[in-house]
Amino acid sequence: MKALSIHAAEDIRWEDVPNVEPGPDQVRLRIAYVGICGSDLHYYYNGANGAFVITEPLTPGHELSAVVDMDPSGEYAPGTPVTVHPARYGTSAPGIEDRPHLWPGGDYLGSASVIPHKQGAAAEFLIVERKNVRRLPDSLPLARGALAEPLAVSLHAVTIAGDVAGKRCLVLGAGPIGLLAVAALLHRGAASVDVTDVHPEPLERAKALGADRTILVTEGAPGSQRLRRGARVLRSAGLPVLRGKGGTPRGDHRAGRDPPRCGDPGEPRLAGRQGDPAARDPALRCRDR
Repeated sequence: MKALSIHAAEDIRWEDVPNVEPGPDQVRLRIAYVGICGSDLHYYYNGANGAFVITEPLTPGHELSAVVDMDPSGEYAPGTPVTVHPARYGTSAPGIEDRPHLWPGGDYLGSASVIPHKQGAAAEFLIVERKNVRRLPDSLPLARGALAEPLAVSLHAVTIAGDVAGKRCLVLGAGPIGLLAVAALLHRGAASVDVTDVHPEPLERAKALGADRTILVTEGAPGSQRLRRGARVLRSAGLPVLRGKGGTPRGDHRAGRDPPRCGDPGEPRLAGRQGDPAARDPALRCRDR
């Protein structure tokens, strides 16, 4: 079969790899679509994603849609449309028992965090654990099904923000996760949603999704200053904020942090993955009108 393999920084190849066969608790998928995440861009441009360095060919991709090709158990019929929960959990640790996605030793599809690397979905076929398979509605086009994982991130961030009904919200960054957060906030009854980004095109998309106000932030400003300027927009109305991966120049794709628990009502809610502490990922802030 064929797979897309990253061998080193800016060295990516569509090449032959060994065929894969599912075990008794696994399912083989025929991949339909794969999204490109910031972590995938990291691996391509830098040969690493934070501390996770490519030491062997790595197939990227954890945002996917597919159809079942073979399920030895018979639970999923061939052709069933599915997506996949991309993470495997590690070992529980004190203080994070209820947050398995943060347990040490875990990994996710298309990750160099472990050796051998956990191969991802940018291939003709993929073997996954059956418990990670999620069936998609038959009416949902597979091209949209690949958005299930980034949509889940956005919905998680909005959930962490709490009850957003009737509140003004600010989304910092109009990348895919930020745009999906705009849609999620409006769906959950936010009174208005303002959006910032460093490029005009993502802001046009945010406006098309129903954002009330868009703010173009100059790329030359220091990162911390950009965030402060965006947050000031809602200062008089009060606060949630979702930093949603916005446009970044080449080589500036940093892995995100996992959202902290809600604390002070004015605390930004960060959406993303555990990773580089210098993360530049979405924040969501909302306040009563």
